[in-house]
Amino acid sequence: MLEKNNMRDNRTIFICSTYHHVHVTLIKCLTQNIISDIMICDDIPDYIELQCQLIKSKIFRHVYFFNRTYSPGYNPRELTKKIFFRHKVHKNIVENECKIDFKRYDNIYIYHDGIKLARYLMDCKIQFNLIEDGLDHFKHIQYVPSKRDLPSANKAKLLVKKLFNIGYMFCAQSPYCKSLEVNSAEGLAIYHKNIIERPKKDLYASVNDHQKEIIYKIFLGNKHLPENTEGKTVLLFTSPLYEDNFVKTLEMHIKIYSDIIDTLKKENFKVYIKPHPRETLDYTKIFSDVEIITKD
Repeated sequence: MLEKNNMRDNRTIFICSTYHHVHVTLIKCLTQNIISDIMICDDIPDYIELQCQLIKSKIFRHVYFFNRTYSPGYNPRELTKKIFFRHKVHKNIVENECKIDFKRYDNIYIYHDGIKLARYLMDCKIQFNLIEDGLDHFKHIQYVPSKRDLPSANKAKLLVKKLFNIGYMFCAQSPYCKSLEVNSAEGLAIYHKNIIERPKKDLYASVNDHQKEIIYKIFLGNKHLPENTEGKTVLLFTSPLYEDNFVKTLEMHIKIYSDIIDTLKKENFKVYIKPHPRETLDYTKIFSDVEIITKD
C-alpha cells in the first residue's frame, strides 16, 4: 500500500463489488490512515443502505456508486469490431452511467479485474492495482469458476493482445495492472512482475476494538448477531456450489451440507448457517433445527 507520509498527498480510490471488498477496504483505511474515496457497485445486496452507512461513517472523502445494470457489456462477434471498436464503444457505454474521472487518481485499487469498471479502466488505458479477491485466490484459481479468466497459454496471442490492446486481459495480466497484492506469494498460479505480499492474518490482527465497532456498525447498524454462550457452537459459511457448477444438481448441493451438519451435530455443536449472498436456496426450508443468518 502507500507509504504513510504520502497518504494525504495522493488521490486514492477503492472499487468494491462485494461486502468482503468493502470490509477489507475499511480495515486498510482505518488501520493504515489511508485517506481515500470508495466506489461500490450494485453487485452488493442492499447497496443503498451500505452506501448510507459509509457516508455517515465519514471514513472516506467521497462515497460513489456505480450501477452496472445500466451499463451493458459490449462483446461483438465481428473480428473487426472486436479489434478496432470494442474499447471505444464499451467506454462510451460505461460513461453514460459513470461520471467519475479516474484519471485524476494516483492510485486505483480493485479486487476483481473482470468487472465492468476494470474493463473501463483498460478501455481508457488507466493503470490500477489489483488486490486478491479472497484468501489465496490466485493459488487455487485453476480449480474454481474464475479459471475462465485465466489468459490463454498461447504466448504469441497474448503478446499481440498486449501490444495492440485487443480485448481484455484478466487475473493481473493486463498491461495496465501495475501491482498485485496477495496474502502469500508462494505457489501462485499466475505471474506478475510486481507482487506485494500482505498476509491477511496481519491485516485483521491490526484492527483495534474501536475500529471493530465502527466496522460492525457500518455493516449491521444496531442489529446484533445471534449469541449463544452455552455449549459448543459452529458457524458454517456456505458456498454457491450449484450456482457455480461445482455440483450438477441442487440435490447434491443439499446433500453435502446435510452431511456436514449431521457430523457437527453428532459432535454436539449448535449450528449456525450463513448462506452465500449469491445462493438462491432457502436454507430455512431445508434445515429446521439450525439457526440461519440472513445471507445479506
